[in-house]
Amino acid sequence: ALTISNIQAGSTGNWGCHVQTKRGNNTRTVDIVVLESSAQYCPPERVVNNKGDFRWPRTLAGITAYLQCTRNSHGSGIYPGSPQDERKAWRRCDRGGFWADDDYSRCQYANDVTRVLFMFNQMPLNLTNAVATARQLLAYTVEAANFSDKMDVIFVAEMIEKFGRFTKEERSKE
Repeated sequence: ALTISNIQAGSTGNWGCHVQTKRGNNTRTVDIVVLESSAQYCPPERVVNNKGDFRWPRTLAGITAYLQCTRNSHGSGIYPGSPQDERKAWRRCDRGGFWADDDYSRCQYANDVTRVLFMFNQMPLNLTNAVATARQLLAYTVEAANFSDKMDVIFVAEMIEKFGRFTKEERSKE
C-alpha cells in the first residue's frame, strides 16, 4: 500500500514503491494528480451526430477525453485507424472548463445509407468496375428523397464528379 500524508498540489507526479526481499524485487508505480478544490471541469454532455450518440463524462479542464466509436467494426478497413482499439472519438476540455476541439473522424457513419455511400466514394474507378459501380450507385440512390444526412448528398455529388473526371480521362486516351 502506498500512503501519502499531507498531500499538496506539489505531490502530483509519478510515485513508486520498490520492495526488495530474499524472494526477489518488485516495483510498482502510479501517476498521481492532486487537484485543487477549485479545479475547473467541463460538464457531462451528450453529443448526437452522424457518427453516433456520444455521452461525454464530466472532464477535468486541460484534459482530452476519449470514447469508443459506437458502431461495430464490420467494414472498418476503409476507415483510418482500423484496429478497434484505435477507433475512438476525442474531445478536448480547455483550461477554462469549456468543451473545445473534437474529432469523430475515426468512427463510422451511424446511418447505413451514409456508410454505404462513403464506401462508394472511396472506391477507385477503372475500366473494369466503372459501369458496375455506376449501376450500383444508381440503384442505391433511387430513394434519394429519403436521404437524412447532408453527407449523403455530398458523397453522391463527389461520385458524379469522379465519374465525370473518369469519363474525360478515358475520352482523352482514345
